[in-house]
Amino acid sequence: MVQYFYNNIVYQHSANGLIHAFKSYVNGVEMRITKTVLARVLETPNMRKRIDSYNAWNETHFSRARQIKTVRGLAEEEDVEDRSRPTIRQLAVQARFLHHMLSQNILPKGGHREAVTYFDMELLTKLLSHEKVNLPYLIFKHMFVVADNSNKNIPYGIILTLLFWCGFKW
Repeated sequence: MVQYFYNNIVYQHSANGLIHAFKSYVNGVEMRITKTVLARVLETPNMRKRIDSYNAWNETHFSRARQIKTVRGLAEEEDVEDRSRPTIRQLAVQARFLHHMLSQNILPKGGHREAVTYFDMELLTKLLSHEKVNLPYLIFKHMFVVADNSNKNIPYGIILTLLFWCGFKW
């Protein structure tokens, strides 16, 4: 049913042209997912603050040097000479654990997970700095990326199954 949902997905655009909902039909039932629906299912707020880009590291107040220091567990006064993206082995233990959670559950990826993307670094820095992250928005955005690319793995089977089971009466 999850694959059927993704195969039949139609995007609904708001007045400003942005995608604000997914609509699909599964077993003759219309299913519409918005960030608000995801927020209810996940029991987490759909905050206004969000990351709008998968290359978001330069769009926030965290410099790349600050991100590298944070995810590698370096002291604030230490100088960072190598500003390239770290590998998973170079992450501090807490950052490595969070990266595993991100890449396996929150924003699942196919293939290897050795590389840490700029988007991963931004999220890890926010989480390690105790900043709030708009989880429904991230999942909604990731669903869009997956639905738009047939080569991606199909994520969020548990969330979609819960919605199927409840009959989308959110």
